[in-house]
Amino acid sequence: MERKKIRKWCRDGFLMFLGAMAVFTVLSRSLDSLTVPQVGTSYGKMGNVNYEIKGDGKFLASGITYLNPQEGLKVQSVGKTAGQKVEAGEVLFAYQLEGIQKKKEELALSIEKMKLELTQSEVRSKQIPGISEETLAIQSLDAAKRALDFGYQDLEELRRESDEKLAKLKRDYNQSMTQSEEEMEEETRRQYRTAERAYDAAVAKKESAVKKAEREVIDCEEKLDRLEDEGASDEEILKARKALDRANEDLEEVREEQSLNVEAAKAALNSAEEDYGDVSAGRRTAAEALKSSYESSVEAVEAQIKAGEKSVRNLEEALSQAELAVSNARARDAVTAAENQQEQTASGLDRQVKQLDITKAEEQLNALEALEAASGEVTAPVSGVVTELAVVPGKTVTGDELVAIGDGRLKFEGTVEKKLGELITAGTKINLQYGESRRTYEAVVDSVDFLSEEEQAHFTASVQEDTGILGATAAFSLNLTSRQYTQVIPIAGLRQESDGYYILVVKPQKTILGEELTAEKIPVELLEKSSTQAAVQGAFSNTDQLIVSSSRIIEAGDRVRISGE
Repeated sequence: MERKKIRKWCRDGFLMFLGAMAVFTVLSRSLDSLTVPQVGTSYGKMGNVNYEIKGDGKFLASGITYLNPQEGLKVQSVGKTAGQKVEAGEVLFAYQLEGIQKKKEELALSIEKMKLELTQSEVRSKQIPGISEETLAIQSLDAAKRALDFGYQDLEELRRESDEKLAKLKRDYNQSMTQSEEEMEEETRRQYRTAERAYDAAVAKKESAVKKAEREVIDCEEKLDRLEDEGASDEEILKARKALDRANEDLEEVREEQSLNVEAAKAALNSAEEDYGDVSAGRRTAAEALKSSYESSVEAVEAQIKAGEKSVRNLEEALSQAELAVSNARARDAVTAAENQQEQTASGLDRQVKQLDITKAEEQLNALEALEAASGEVTAPVSGVVTELAVVPGKTVTGDELVAIGDGRLKFEGTVEKKLGELITAGTKINLQYGESRRTYEAVVDSVDFLSEEEQAHFTASVQEDTGILGATAAFSLNLTSRQYTQVIPIAGLRQESDGYYILVVKPQKTILGEELTAEKIPVELLEKSSTQAAVQGAFSNTDQLIVSSSRIIEAGDRVRISGE
């Protein structure tokens, strides 16, 4: 009886123990789900980094026709303003008729005076039988003096320009020397870092692949032992042995293949080390080339100065000869036929100049007469849009006023960062929005210019007819795509610390309680990024689960669980 009670108590105690363990297990699992942070994951991929660029620009005239207002005339009225459309023949502005009439009278009087001077010159040329040799010599002397004065001025200007050129050459040479050294060092340093990272990645990949293959062999061995212990069928045992043989073969292939990859990466690293060591030799070669080019440019400038100095010496010699010619001419009194011909030539040239002045004045007079016949109105020579109309009613034209008509076609101009401008090419399509409706219009890029003094790129785009308003501001947007990269990740997965960038990936870890997921830190090199994506390079594959979000802050080594699992 007592034995039955004892057995009953033992059975009941054991059942209570099992129940308690079940309750504790459930509570432990629930607590674990509350304490381990949840993470959202994504994957890397081969692809491009996409940019969405937005900014503002202006509509400008594509082609311009300029008018030259009559200097000295007062403006009566202005019929158009900048930005307005105009048809050929429409009135742009009008001059006061009184001013036109007054200028006509002044110009007509000036023409009569020039004609009288021309007649007098013709008469004098017929009356003068000739000019003395002395007179010609004096004229030559005056010309030689003026030529020498101009020569001195030209030489002074040449020396000033040469000093500026030499200073610029020296600045450019020093800058190029610095840039060449920095660029060469940076390139070899980058190649060495890349080779070093590739070698480390190859070693890590080999270790990972070998461990995986060894684990497969162990699993096959354990499975074979279990089947033999359980007395499985010969067919099952034979199948397990074949699987073990294949696992051993795969292990050897993995070891051989990964060893070759490590050796290749090591060879590349050694080559990069040699190149890095040879940077100084490359710098010397580049420096010698730059020095040779600089010295050649300096010699060319100095040769120009010597040529200018030689020209001045020749002019000085010519002046001395002209002074000697005057002295000799004073000893000769006879007037020769040649001397008379020279005077006639000089007089003829003078008359030609006077005739040209008369012709020009008569053309101006004809223009004033036509303007008077048009009641002082200036009309548009072409149809288009007025881009500039600087004349002011009641003000006299000074000659600095600008009057211009666009051909009616518009273009759009905008700016972007220089780095992004390098991705824009002729033919790139952009979207424009302007006005209250904010309707979207399409434009096509014609050209891209890089402003040397600014970190910006300036682009010009063609717009369709009836798109835009001259001088109006419009918002533009365009999508740009970088070159293709092997690893492109969401920007949310990129993390930064003081010494560089890294990512966190989900990795399983074997523990006594089973398999757990942890966050593993992997350093990466940032190649390019936008607001949504980043191109990186690191020791991970595009099949690794990349952590892009978490329920709370996590660090490398923390346990995690994937959202939804």
